[in-house]
Amino acid sequence: MSGRKKSSRGSHPTVSPTDEDGAAISLPADMLLPVVRKLSLRCKEVAFRPAHSRLVNLNCTRPHGALQEGELRARASSPEVPETLLTDIVTMVNDSQRLLRRAPDFSLETVFTNAMDLLHSAAFRLNWLDTVAKSCDSAVAYPFTAFRFMGPRPLSSSSAALPADEGVQRCVRTAETIQRILRVFAAASNNSQWQLQHLLFHVVRNEKASVKGLVSVNYNSRHITVCCGLYYYRVDVLDEDGFVADAEILAGRLQAVREHAERTERALFEQKLLPDAREELLAFYQLLGSLTKIDRTECAAVMERLKNSDPANAASLVDIDTGIFTVVLQSLDNKAASARWYRSALVLEEQEETGVLAVRGHSILVHGEDLMDFLTRVFSRDAASDGLSKSGDESFGAGKASTIDGGLPPGVEHLDLWLQWKHRKPMRPYAVAKPAPPAFPLPISQETGLSFVHLCMSAVLAVQQVLTPCTEFPTVLVAFPHRRGGLSAALMYSCEVEAFIRSLCCGSALVERHATKELALKALHSLAKIIDVCFHETYPIYSMAKLLLAEGKATATGACVDNAILGMVDLHVTIGMLGSGKKALDCETCLPLPSRFALTCGAAGRISQKSSVRGPSEATLSCAALKVSEANEASTLGAQLAACIAAKSQELLSLVSNVNPR
Repeated sequence: MSGRKKSSRGSHPTVSPTDEDGAAISLPADMLLPVVRKLSLRCKEVAFRPAHSRLVNLNCTRPHGALQEGELRARASSPEVPETLLTDIVTMVNDSQRLLRRAPDFSLETVFTNAMDLLHSAAFRLNWLDTVAKSCDSAVAYPFTAFRFMGPRPLSSSSAALPADEGVQRCVRTAETIQRILRVFAAASNNSQWQLQHLLFHVVRNEKASVKGLVSVNYNSRHITVCCGLYYYRVDVLDEDGFVADAEILAGRLQAVREHAERTERALFEQKLLPDAREELLAFYQLLGSLTKIDRTECAAVMERLKNSDPANAASLVDIDTGIFTVVLQSLDNKAASARWYRSALVLEEQEETGVLAVRGHSILVHGEDLMDFLTRVFSRDAASDGLSKSGDESFGAGKASTIDGGLPPGVEHLDLWLQWKHRKPMRPYAVAKPAPPAFPLPISQETGLSFVHLCMSAVLAVQQVLTPCTEFPTVLVAFPHRRGGLSAALMYSCEVEAFIRSLCCGSALVERHATKELALKALHSLAKIIDVCFHETYPIYSMAKLLLAEGKATATGACVDNAILGMVDLHVTIGMLGSGKKALDCETCLPLPSRFALTCGAAGRISQKSSVRGPSEATLSCAALKVSEANEASTLGAQLAACIAAKSQELLSLVSNVNPR
C-alpha cells in the first residue's frame, strides 16, 4: 500500500501531508489544490493492497480499511430467528402435501431449542454451504447467475487509432470491461458495500466435499486468469501499488494471449506424430481445460498428480487459482475456448456474437440482484469513468515485470501444465465432463408482453398435460435464491388452479367461455399471491425444511418422495431481473433444486415497492428458456414440454388479456 495519506480540505492556507518517510511537509496555498486533486485522484484509482489481517482490511480495495468496533460487532452478531419460524416451516410443507392429496406427515423430532439453533443465521448458512458442496460434483454444477451484456464502447481516445480488425476491437472491449470491473469494485468496496465483498479475489474449490476449505481467498493477487483455446494464462492487471492498468495495455496483452494460443495450438497439430499420439495429446489438454467441469474426485486426483510431478505445474496451478477473476477469450477464428476455469467467483466470457459478453457469478458468494446492480454500474459509461482517469506521470508497470515467455510481452505469462507419458498413462481413459443439458428457448413476443404469472400458469398446464399421469398432480415450484442462503420455493398449486384445470378438461360444451375466464382470473390471482409471497419471504423456508430433515431434526415420508414438495419435482421456475435500460440481453439462473426440468426467465426492470413492479408476478418477460435438468431425461420430451408451454401461454393470453390479475 502506498505510504501517502489522503489529505482533507480545510480553510487553512497550508496543508501538511506526510511524505514517504512519514515526516510532515508544508505546502503553500497556491500548491494546495493540485496536490489535493492528485491525492484524491490516486485514492479513487488505486486498488489498495491489503494488510495481513482479514479484520484490518475488508478487502484489498478498501483504503485505510480498519474496521470500526461497531462494524465488527454488527458483522459478528446474528439476529435471533423468530419463534414462529418452525411453525411456518411445518405449515408450508404440510399444506403443500394436502394440495397434492398426500398425508401431511412432516413433523419435528427434537426439542424446540435444538431446532432453532440449527436455523440460526450463521449456522444455517454454513450447513447450507456444506449441503451444496456435497451435492455438486463439479465447479460448473454450483448454483450461479449469469447475464449477457453488450460490451462497452472503448472510452480511451487512443483506441480510435487501433485497426478496425474485429479481433482487435474485441480485445479492446474486453479490456475496457476488465478495467471497469476492477474500478467499480474498488468504488463499491470504498463505499462499504458488503454484499459485493466476495465478488473478486475468491474461488470455490470444487474438489472439496464439505464447507471446510470450500472458499479460498487471495487478496494479494494482482493478475487475472485468462483462458484461450486449450491454454491458461496469467495477465497482470494491477501494479505493485494496486493501480489498474490502462485499457490499451490490457488490450495488447489480451491480443498477445490470443495470438500465442493460436500459434501454440497450431504447433500441436503440426507435430509429426502418429495420429493416435496427436489425438492423445489433444485429449490430455482438453482434460486440463475441463478440470472444473469433471467430477471433483477426478479433478482432485489430476491436480495432485500435476503438483507432485513437477514444481512448475504446482506454480502454474497456484497462479490459475489465485487470479482476481477469470476471463475466457474467443480464439482468432471466433471459436469458444476449450479451457474454462469456473472456480473463480466471477467469470467474464466473450461470446460468439460481436460485442457480447457473458458474466457468471457463483450464487453462494454473491446474490443475483447484487451482481446485476454491479454489472449495471460496470456497463454504464458515467459510473465506470467518473473521476478515474490517471494523471500522466502515473503509468502502469512501475514494479517488476513478469517473465517473458515465448515472445509474450511483460505482464503476460503462459501457465503451461504438462505431464510426461509415464504419468499420463495411468490416467487413461481421461475423465470427460458431462455434456451441457439441452436448452429450449421459448418465443417471447415483446408486443404481447407476457407476464411472469401467465408463463407460470402456462407451465403448470403444460406439465399437467405432458408429464403428469391422470392419477397425479403437477408439481411445479417457483423458486428464488435467498439472501440468507438457500432457496425460497413454493408449490404453484391451489384450489383455484385446480378448478381452472378441471374447467379446461371438461370442454367448452359443459363450461361457458366466460365462466372459464373467471376461473382463469381467480387462478392467476392465486398464483400471483403464491409467487410474490415466496419472493418476499424473510427466511428461506424451503431450504430450512430440507436442512431439518437432513440433520434429523424432523421426519417426513410422503413429503420427500418424487412429485412431492421436498422430493424430485417435475419443474421449477425462476426469474432474473435485468435492470433498467437495455444493457442486459438475457440471464440464466441455476438453482440447487431437484427437478426434472428448469424454466429460467428474464425480465426488464427491478422489483421494489417504489417501482411499478412490486413483485415478480407482475414482471413483463423479455426471455425464457427450458432446460433439461436430469441427464437421463430425453431431449425430445424437453422439446415437447417447451412447445406445450409456448402453446398454453398463447391460449391463456387469448382467454385472459395480459393484465395484472390482482
